[in-house]
Amino acid sequence: YTGTALGLLTELKKSDTKPTVITYSAAISACEKGGGKYTDTALELLGEMKKSGTEPDGMTYNAIVKACFDEKRYSEALEKTVESIDRGQYPNFIASKSATWDLHDLSEATSCMLLADSLMSIVDATRFRKVIIISGKGIHSD
Repeated sequence: YTGTALGLLTELKKSDTKPTVITYSAAISACEKGGGKYTDTALELLGEMKKSGTEPDGMTYNAIVKACFDEKRYSEALEKTVESIDRGQYPNFIASKSATWDLHDLSEATSCMLLADSLMSIVDATRFRKVIIISGKGIHSD
């Protein structure tokens, strides 16, 4: 599956058709599903995507964070999570000053990295505040 997706992306580029966010995200997602041997390829594709001027979206970041997270490359997963927050793809819980953080629509990897970033920000802050974290299957889950 991963090899096929990467092959299709290569063929698309050879035909002088510019890959879209959907095309790149699908290839990065295929790398994530292909396991550890494709994590570097996924990171390279993200770099290529940004260099081409194609803006990564939430699906792109979800796949790249999960790829790094699953391979225990936590510093890279956290780096991409922070990048996604800076680009407006994920909520910045600290900046929003919201007391409720709803993680239902996010993958486990993305949720963990958002929590790690947010909790580190709280620890770095001069004061602590009450926070409610909602995770797992709730009343709005299927």
